[in-house]
Parts: sequence; C-alpha cells; structure tokens
Amino acid sequence: MPSPRLFRLDPDKRAAIFSAAAEEFATHGFEGASYNRIIERAGVSKGAMYYYFDDKADLFTTVVTDVFDQLEKDLPPPPPEVSAAAFWRSVHGHIDCIIRYGRENPTYVALMRATHEFEYSGVTDVAVKEVCKKSRERIERFLRDGQQVGAVRGDLPLSLLVELVFVLDRTVGHWIAERLDELTSEDLSRAGRMLCDQIKRVLRPADSHHGRDGRSVKSTP
Repeated sequence: MPSPRLFRLDPDKRAAIFSAAAEEFATHGFEGASYNRIIERAGVSKGAMYYYFDDKADLFTTVVTDVFDQLEKDLPPPPPEVSAAAFWRSVHGHIDCIIRYGRENPTYVALMRATHEFEYSGVTDVAVKEVCKKSRERIERFLRDGQQVGAVRGDLPLSLLVELVFVLDRTVGHWIAERLDELTSEDLSRAGRMLCDQIKRVLRPADSHHGRDGRSVKSTP
C-alpha cells in the first residue's frame, strides 16, 4: 500500500508520478516497465519514490486503481432499476460505455492488459487482490440490484456469481485489449453484446428464460 505521505504530496507532483507510471506500464507492461524510467519522467528522486511506494508492484497497484476509479467517475451512473428488462438494458448500456471508453482511451486498455500480465507474473496475492478488489465490489453491488428486481438468480452464493461475472468480464476485456488496433466498431459492439448475453445466461433465475425484450418469463413444466 502507498504511504499516507503520497496523499499529502502536492497534487501536481502526484499527478506527474501517476502519469509517468501509467505511460510506462501501458507501454511496457508490468514486467517490462522500468522503475528508473518512471522516476526520470516524473522528475523525482529515487529516494522520494521509495518514500511514497514500497516497490514497483505497489506503484502499479496504486496507479491502476486510480485509473479504474477515474473510469467509474467518467461513466454515467446507472438509472434506478424498476424491472428485470430495465436492469438488462442498463447492463448492456454500461458494457457499451466501457468499450467506447476503452476505444477513446488507449492507455486504459493497455493498463487493463498489463493488469492481466501482473496477475500471472508471480507478484504476491495481496497485491493482485488490491488491483481486483474494487471491480469485485462493483459487480457485487450490481448483482444485488439485479436480485432486487428478479433479474439475478438467488439460488447460488453471491460470491460465486461475482466470480463468474468477474472471469467473463476479464476474459472478454483481455481479448479486446490484445486486438484493439484491428477491431472495428462493429466488432466491439458484437463483443459487448456477446458479453452481455453470456452474463445473462449465467445470472438469470434458473426457473425462467428471457424473451427478446429482456422480460423474465416463467418456464412451463
């Protein structure tokens, strides 16, 4: 975890560190990123960087969390759900917004790809969990909202549903990140629709199916 001193740092200096680190990690990934290049670009001393961060993994975790937090601020808040159909329309719209945001912000996509690399790089589980924690919390809130309107099944543990959605989202996101330069807008739209459809198949109540309009329909015996 970063030192509390980081958040007492002048905002412009802190932004310079985050910008330099985001650029380095986005360009070279976690393993290939150079702590010394980040220090040089940020215009701080090596001693100062270790004053704020324990190591490169700590810096990476902090920067990625900051970028993902900014994404949440930039996305429009989901409307209050009043039905299962409205819930699924909101999910599809949210996925479209994230894909569009990634197309317009390549640094975000590159950091997302670096996050997958980071997860499998042998860095401690604690650091990995810090990177993914907020995503899982957001998914849990979304699932609870869906359960309130009957769009999400309640016969399985919520923690299992969260993990299933997290894996689906991560898998599709990684696939997009690896091919962003070659995918057309229609390709991205299809990927978004596919992700929404797969999430719906996993989450919808076991005793119902959904029509084309997204309404939950009870299965007949």
